[in-house]
Amino acid sequence: MVAVTTRAGKGTPITATEHDNNLSYILSFHKGATEPSTTYSCMLWADTTASVIKQRNVADDAWVTLGAVDSVFAFVPIKDEDSMASASASHLSTQSSIKAYVDAQIGGENTLAEDDDVNITTPGDAALLLYDTGTSTWRDAALSGDATISDTGVITIEAGAIDIAHLSATGTPGTDFLRGDNTWATPTDTNTTYSVQDGELSEINFTSADHTKLNAIEAGADVTDATNVTAAGALMDSELAGIAAIKATTGTFLTADQTKLDGIETSATADQTGAEIKTAYEAEANAYTDTKNTKLAGIETSATADQTAGEILTLIEDGIDSVHYVDASIDNVHLADDAVDSDELASGAVDIAHLSATGTPGTNFLRGDNTWAAVDALPSQSGNAGKYLTTNATTASWATLDTDANTTTKGLYEHEHTIDANYSIASGSNALSAGPITIDTGNSVTVPTGSTWVIV
Repeated sequence: MVAVTTRAGKGTPITATEHDNNLSYILSFHKGATEPSTTYSCMLWADTTASVIKQRNVADDAWVTLGAVDSVFAFVPIKDEDSMASASASHLSTQSSIKAYVDAQIGGENTLAEDDDVNITTPGDAALLLYDTGTSTWRDAALSGDATISDTGVITIEAGAIDIAHLSATGTPGTDFLRGDNTWATPTDTNTTYSVQDGELSEINFTSADHTKLNAIEAGADVTDATNVTAAGALMDSELAGIAAIKATTGTFLTADQTKLDGIETSATADQTGAEIKTAYEAEANAYTDTKNTKLAGIETSATADQTAGEILTLIEDGIDSVHYVDASIDNVHLADDAVDSDELASGAVDIAHLSATGTPGTNFLRGDNTWAAVDALPSQSGNAGKYLTTNATTASWATLDTDANTTTKGLYEHEHTIDANYSIASGSNALSAGPITIDTGNSVTVPTGSTWVIV
């Protein structure tokens, strides 16, 4: 493969042959079995080994395959149209327009009910989607009859819904039985009958008399069954709490004895003391107890229980006044924090006469040390906007700050010789500095058009 010929220095032109070779090399897409020895960003190369056209990427560090060498390249225009309304056959769509079109189509049919071949009527829990060949659509329906389905997918078959007619094998009821292989068959009779004569068993022979006796006993008879015992007119041991004592009794328990016993209270004793009787009485509801007696003794004679809250309050307010308090008996120790506030004091109850210090109202003010003192007041602020406060060591007054003065009583003006912040001369103004002037790195002085900055 012929390479492009270049000249590193000026004044050395390439020959006509080199020029023709370079032109041919470029026009043939640098055709060759191996890539060009010198590459450039976006250059083309006809790779004859792979029979493809390649292009160098922008970074000039890799090749990108464009297509086969013998194919015809057609540059197709791109159209960014979200609706695809033009339906062009000669344009390619962008990724964004393709995504927008697909999203719009899916957004219109993102549920079963929005699909053209689905007919949803009255959907409910556990509804199924069934295909109807008559209308060529899917429709919703609920499973009904002997089997139902829940919205969790559980199928329930009604009791008795499956009988012998639903089984896959058939047989004769009463003689045939369904085997494990799902077929009907008649079981083989393997019973054997044995004959035993009297005296042919062990030493204790089971005779015909024993057989007759056994037949007379009720099937499942149980001598410990309470129902059977009661039916026979007997009592079970469990029905008598004192069975041991009854069994040990030698006398006869008569009906009169039972009547007498029924009349005695449970746990009754014949030797109760006065204290025991008193305790038993006080345990009764509404009994007159020692506690109630003490309470009664503490009630004043002729006391009433129908006094209203207002009557009780009046008695307290009338009975407690300054006469009932010892001087200085109520102080900060007897008052809770914040116990006395404006709600507890009548309007105007505390005035200047109640304060420990005295002063002249309007000119003096009470200080933190509980003394009155005059305070220097500010002169009137009315009509003095923009002024500053000054004093002659005796009287305070307002004064105007002259920001446009161009004279001074001083012999020198001083300013810094280093500019350490950005500065812009006002438009229509000039500036004067005494040099030399140093402008710090990163800062600048802006002189607008028509203005001058003079450094002397």
